Amino acid sequence: MEAYCRHAGRSPARVSTLIWNHGSRYRRIASGCDLTTRSYSRALQWFSDHWPSHPSVPDGFLDQVFAVMARCPRHNFQVLTKRADRMRAYLSPQTDERISRGGPVRRDDHLSLPNVWLGVSVENQDCADERIPVLLATPAAVRFVSVEPVLGPVDLTDVVKLGMERGGGNATTFNALRVLRLHGSPGHPGGLLRDGLDWVIVGGESGPKARRCEVAWIRSVVNGCRERGVPVFVKQLGGLPVEDGQRILLQDPRGGDPSEWPGGLGIREYPEPNHG
Repeated sequence: MEAYCRHAGRSPARVSTLIWNHGSRYRRIASGCDLTTRSYSRALQWFSDHWPSHPSVPDGFLDQVFAVMARCPRHNFQVLTKRADRMRAYLSPQTDERISRGGPVRRDDHLSLPNVWLGVSVENQDCADERIPVLLATPAAVRFVSVEPVLGPVDLTDVVKLGMERGGGNATTFNALRVLRLHGSPGHPGGLLRDGLDWVIVGGESGPKARRCEVAWIRSVVNGCRERGVPVFVKQLGGLPVEDGQRILLQDPRGGDPSEWPGGLGIREYPEPNHG
């Protein structure tokens, strides 16, 4: 698991790495940044998938990680995984009691630390159907999805409900970008309540074996988010971007330079931080 700090006006820089060494403890490698200081405006904490079902990664390891995040309320932490089921199972009332022993726990609701954002990565529609409903059933201050590397069309407005399978006789779908409109009453104006994803990241695959990324797949995700007011962050087009059957030749091997992209894709938005 790697931790990043985002200084105002600068790109994230790695500040520490937490490594599970398949034992009873983890070790921390620091590299020049104290997460308890006020010199950084945002900390980005990426789990390198420490939610596996393998028993060698016990809940106690995750307890210590969450306790660290709880003690650093001025930073935002992003927790990203493919293992949504393990994440949901871990975030239980028992977990609330355990991590509170590691320091003061600030939360809006049960285990919803206001500075911890939970997310799942999805590569195609099948992965979206499998992981997004579980994520949305998990308590979190901010819930996000990373559609990366995108390997096929993904429609976030047409996700199969939790416990169902696409194509099944009783399968129904829902809009994961949904916003509920609250009706007002005298003295209490109505408003909007986001009942789905708070943030979406999308990007193509990079590296020497990068698979093709249809720009239309990215554009579809972007348009869906923009239409519904969901912040969207286009990370990169990947190493093999294709549009209208033709490969797009880019100087950046990762396709991460927005100045090289087709129009309408240079969007990098964040949800608002939720510090108490």
